[in-house]
Parts: sequence; C-alpha cells; structure tokens
Amino acid sequence: VIELPYFNVHVNSGRRVALAVTPELEGKPVTVYAVHPDNRINIPDRAKQMMPVLAHANRHATPVIIAGDFNTSPFTWVTGVIPVLTGTQDNHFERLVRTHGFATPVTESGPTHHHLWMKLDGIYTRGFDTTAFSTAKAKDVSDHLALWATLRPVASQAKL
Repeated sequence: VIELPYFNVHVNSGRRVALAVTPELEGKPVTVYAVHPDNRINIPDRAKQMMPVLAHANRHATPVIIAGDFNTSPFTWVTGVIPVLTGTQDNHFERLVRTHGFATPVTESGPTHHHLWMKLDGIYTRGFDTTAFSTAKAKDVSDHLALWATLRPVASQAKL
C-alpha cells in the first residue's frame, strides 16, 4: 500500500492509496500498480498524488504496469467544488509519466466515460510492447468504459 497525499476536496475527501504487487509473468517479476487519485483536484495536485507511485516504481528494475482511474477530467476545480471546463488534464498527466520513463501506449484510446466523453482512465508501462487496446462497455462493473490493453514484455526486459 502506497499512501498518496491527502487533499480536502470537500466532497468525498478521504484517504487515497495505490496498491502495488509484484507477481511473476512466465517466471519473471512484473510490478503492477492500481491507482485511483482524487477526482476534484487540479493538475499540480494530481502530479503530487502520483509522485509516490512514480518514485516507488523507479526503485524497481522490473517491467511495470501502472493503471487505474486517474480522474483526468476536462475541468479546473475552484476550491474543489466548482468545475470549470478548461480542457483535458490527461495530456499533462501523460507528460508527467513519460518524464519518469513510462510509455503512454493507450493515449489514442478515446473517452473512458460517457459524461462529456471524458478520458479518465489510463495504462502506463515500462518494459512492455502494447499490441492492442480499446474500451468496452462495463455497465455491470463500472460507471466507466473499461480500458484494456494486451501487453507483451519487451525482449530486453523479458530476461529479468
């Protein structure tokens, strides 16, 4: 469990964590993170919430998958309550993860939510080639469109 910085967003404020696990894939370790930052935060605070995950991942030499509902909405939040439509946060967020050595293979996935066709979810990788990705209806398990990807360890990482 990786603690994420707390932000009082006035609605649904609470403890935020990322979960990390290192299972074996074909006998080789792979580090996987499930992340769900706050919804009503702006770009600088979203980066602050992601930094503990990126720092943890950068301490591992394994291939890495970071995935989740990153809440990269098209809003700037005034006092965490009033949404102002200003453009997407996903471009800024993807630039952040790329500066830490992660690929953004599902950038062209399109929206992952029906409201305003927002792109809230992401998959970021290190040491993988992405052979396919898409979104699918997931009404029985999520209020989002399910984002999925087929990943293959790259040859240089597969020998870890």
